[in-house]
Amino acid sequence: MAKQKKVMESEIIADDITRDCNSFEAWFIENGKMIAWACVAIVVAVAVVFTVVQIRKSARAKAYAALASATTVEQLQDALKKYPGGTAAAEARFRLAKLFIQAKNSKGALEQLSRIAADEEALPFTRARAILDAGYLYENEKQNKEALARYEAAAADLRLPEDARLEAYYAAGRIQLLLKDLPKARAAFKQAAAGTVRSQGGFFWSSQARAALNRLPAETPAPKK
Repeated sequence: MAKQKKVMESEIIADDITRDCNSFEAWFIENGKMIAWACVAIVVAVAVVFTVVQIRKSARAKAYAALASATTVEQLQDALKKYPGGTAAAEARFRLAKLFIQAKNSKGALEQLSRIAADEEALPFTRARAILDAGYLYENEKQNKEALARYEAAAADLRLPEDARLEAYYAAGRIQLLLKDLPKARAAFKQAAAGTVRSQGGFFWSSQARAALNRLPAETPAPKK
């Protein structure tokens, strides 16, 4: 009796499975065309994405090659007209700015350095050097307030490397001394001298700031209230 019951249960389960299979087969026949189109759409989407990625890689490689091989002012300007954006463009602009500086063309150099400073795709080191070098150019032109604005911008930008920010604080302190603002000069030097320094360049500028602080007149104590 028990054996017959097990056979009946097996037959019921088999019938249920058969019905499920038949139901799925009917659903698949009814919706097969839609499924096929969905599969095609997925394949096409993957192919499009892959193609776009490959095209972008190819375009970046082409841009990098053109910008990296340019050495003269004319070659760099032509390459930057074709490929004005991206990390490689920022590096090329920096080389162009250096050529302008060598040619005593401060206006051309400042234009390129300004564009690098505003370029979010530029490497942090390149952005830092662009901002600081613009400050030094303005300083050479005796435009101390313009130079100070660049130094303060670099010092306040937490995205820039530590050594660049400490250099900026030190340079800002120097300009404040030229502008006869001793408290602000002292504050800038203290910013460069304070804290734990983790880089060799940062240690140099921090040491320079401490030396500058030692040369300043003694700080006047605040009046008692």
